[in-house]
Amino acid sequence: MLETDRMQAILFQAKEYWVHSDVDRFSDLFVAEGEFIREGHHCKGREAIQTAFSELLSQFVIKHIDIQDVRINGNTAVMEWAWETFDKDSGDRLQKQEAIAVDFAEDGIQRWHERTDSEQPIDPNPSPQAEVFQDV
Repeated sequence: MLETDRMQAILFQAKEYWVHSDVDRFSDLFVAEGEFIREGHHCKGREAIQTAFSELLSQFVIKHIDIQDVRINGNTAVMEWAWETFDKDSGDRLQKQEAIAVDFAEDGIQRWHERTDSEQPIDPNPSPQAEVFQDV
């Protein structure tokens, strides 16, 4: 079993690889037959994970990710993160809140299962009143 510190380090590496669109390094965090599940996609194996992650990156530019909470129990971690994206097709900026369950094996991620809790557009031209409330 991986140590808690090592699991947490892998999660933070995953975040960095998402932000920097590093498909190869992200997929390398998984064991050879690891699973990646998100929004209707279920793939198994590093090559399939690379393909799925590349498809995601073909649609979005990831602006930043904030890890909001990580809880680890045994070989499983549950992480909540919020991320801002730019949709390449529509030009919309989106804020997403997600919960991710990660099962670890001895040498990496066995299963990454991601669920979107919320998705909302970011107004490119917020009203002056909205800016006042954001600063509070």
